[in-house]
Amino acid sequence: MILDSKYFIYLSELLDTTVTNGQTNRTIGRITDVIITPHEIYPEITAVVVSAGLLRRKLTIPCEDLEPFGLPVTRLYLK
Repeated sequence: MILDSKYFIYLSELLDTTVTNGQTNRTIGRITDVIITPHEIYPEITAVVVSAGLLRRKLTIPCEDLEPFGLPVTRLYLK
């Protein structure tokens, strides 16, 4: 899970957030969408969709592969 504890995050706060490789510090791309668990009133984000590279190919990154973050979200790091 992305978060150490539960936060209420709006989709608009995550869209266009930069995702960076935590080991190389190189930018992978920007978040264009999220994947959720739809069984809850406030669904949990299970993955992010990132637009990467010049061709803007779509990458799906599970939340377990992202470093925990605080608010406000300014950048997400891949483990």
